[in-house]
Amino acid sequence: MASQLETSSAIYVFRKVVRIKSWMPGPYPLLAHCRSKSDDLGEWTMAWNAEQDISFKTNLYGTTLFWCDFKWATDTQTKSQSVPVFNDQDPNNPCNGDKDEKYCNWIVKPDGFYRAAGNQTRFPDDYTFITPWK
Repeated sequence: MASQLETSSAIYVFRKVVRIKSWMPGPYPLLAHCRSKSDDLGEWTMAWNAEQDISFKTNLYGTTLFWCDFKWATDTQTKSQSVPVFNDQDPNNPCNGDKDEKYCNWIVKPDGFYRAAGNQTRFPDDYTFITPWK
């Protein structure tokens, strides 16, 4: 079951949920620190197959932006990447604006970050590769 973080904003428009799932192999956890301009959601640790939800409402101006700094380290390597997990101004984002897709789903894998939109409470099957690790 996913844990959930709730944010606060002054003027709301559409309810959205960013769902992040770790497929990084154990026993090494994925570290994530997510925030927006007005909300710092803190850092959390995710084991393999763990899920984290960020629930929020987009602002009236269409400028809602959440990004996460991810880090994964083993005994022999370290990977890191900053990813905009929700960007209301990105025309290629299937989750933004007034689109019907409530969920913006992310899977973090050893080769990078994948995204899919949807309205279901389960993870969809149609992920698109977005960016590799640095």
